[in-house]
Parts: sequence; C-alpha cells; structure tokens
Amino acid sequence: MTINERTETNLKGLYAGGEVANGSSMPFCLVTGVIAGLYAGKYAYETEIYKQTQNIEARIRDVETEIQKILKRSPDQKGDPRGIKAKIKSIMMTHVGVLKTQKGLETALDQLRQIREENLPKIYAEGLRGVREAFEASNMLTTSEMVAKASLQRTESRGLNQRLDYPNRDDEHWLKNVLIKKEGGKMAVYERPVDLVFFKPESKRC
Repeated sequence: MTINERTETNLKGLYAGGEVANGSSMPFCLVTGVIAGLYAGKYAYETEIYKQTQNIEARIRDVETEIQKILKRSPDQKGDPRGIKAKIKSIMMTHVGVLKTQKGLETALDQLRQIREENLPKIYAEGLRGVREAFEASNMLTTSEMVAKASLQRTESRGLNQRLDYPNRDDEHWLKNVLIKKEGGKMAVYERPVDLVFFKPESKRC
C-alpha cells in the first residue's frame, strides 16, 4: 500500500493518518491526522461510496467461513489468541523497536514465521469475543511482518526507523517509499521514489 503526502493511499477512498502516514515524529502524527480527515471528508462528500461495495457480499461470505473454522477448533495452548498476541508483542518490543539492527530484524522475522506456521493454523475462539481476539492476532502477525520487512529493506536511519547499523540519513539512495504487496501468495517488498509534494531536501531543490 502507498501513502502520499496528501495521506491518500492507493486504495480509492482510503486515507491514512497518524503513525501509518508519512510523519517522522509524534508531532507530525497530529498533522497527518488533520490532513487525512480533511481529504477523506472531501472525498466522502464528492463521491457516492456505497456504489464501490460491489464485492462486499463475497467478502462477507469468506469472513463467515473463516469464523466458523475458528469456532470449531478445539482449544490448544499454541492456538490461544491472547498467547499469540503476547508473543508477537514481545518479539516486536525486543527486535523491532525504534532502534533496530539487521540481526534483530532477521531474528524477529524468523520468530514471526514460526508463529505463522505453528500457531496460526491452531488459533481458536470460544464465543464472539474470542473471534475478535483471533482476528486481532492474525492481523497483528501480518502487520508485524510488514513492519519488520520494510525496516530491514531500508538501510538508513530516518524518522522513527533508526538502524544502529546504518545510523545516517541517506537522501542519495533513500528518497523512496518502501512498499509491500501480495505476490504469488507471499509478501513482496519493493521501492518507489517519493512524490515530493510539499518539501524537497536541499539536494533536490530547483
């Protein structure tokens, strides 16, 4: 997914603010939240969003099928959603905090892979609250893998991504967005030059 400096994503109608947007510090999270609200409100006013939900029924059926699978599984320690969430949090706090290294990120990705292979297939739920926990655990795992992969790809320090093994900002090579997409059933990482709308570093000024 891409997010430009207007907070628009490449999913039509979806805007992103806060820490998921192009902010480099906590104060900028507030700014991008305001920008996202303004542009999202403008979009909602100018379009009929409900016309863009043609595939919603098929998506609902897929989710219902997944919910039934989760509810039918027998409780198992490895499939406890709260335990899975706690394990993911520990991995991310230990290896994918503000200060990162290649070794730590690779360790995190290996441990997250083990959760996906060994824990996720056994995830279960006892009641609707448990279903929510199960989906949260699955989404946390995917999001954590995306963050770790993107941080490993960016071999520089910029904003909240601080690499101890690459301590300097590198405008020559890294005026780029690191993007992730699903490709062949797997998570693929690639790069795209930044759309410099509002601010240009000194080396890029006309």
